[in-house]
Amino acid sequence: MSFDYSVAVHAPDWPTPAALNRCMTEQQYPVRIIAAAPEDADKPLKESPGSAGLVVSFEGATVELEASIERLGGGSVDAQVPKDFNHNLRALGVASPDYKDGDYVLTLSFRTSVPPMRAGAFLMAGLIKCANGLGYEFQSGTFGTTDFANGLAQEAADPSKWK
Repeated sequence: MSFDYSVAVHAPDWPTPAALNRCMTEQQYPVRIIAAAPEDADKPLKESPGSAGLVVSFEGATVELEASIERLGGGSVDAQVPKDFNHNLRALGVASPDYKDGDYVLTLSFRTSVPPMRAGAFLMAGLIKCANGLGYEFQSGTFGTTDFANGLAQEAADPSKWK
């Protein structure tokens, strides 16, 4: 079983790893992005089209998430970032999406391993709450903002839900 989950963020709100980590600490989420190099911590998260690894620290262990970070309208657009992005979000029920070229989408692909699923849920909740993101999953037709992020974090916090 696998599924993809995404968070869309407007370009002005796209965070640096350091800013996102500070906010996730304030939210008491047990996940931190590990920057590739120390100087990358204060630069915006880098684009990584395809299925690159995003390395995080989660509950004291290093976990690699299967991630794609893309800018809308920039470079190659694959099935994860549809050409008519706002149309597809409206089809989910998002009332008035206003994403445009230059905005970002982080997509995490999950398989069956529990630690990456829990770490990814906390990371997505962090992006939603800390960067004014919109979380969505086209496969299940779900989407949301703050309340949705709270639900993700609550579910991720309970290991018994992931067995």
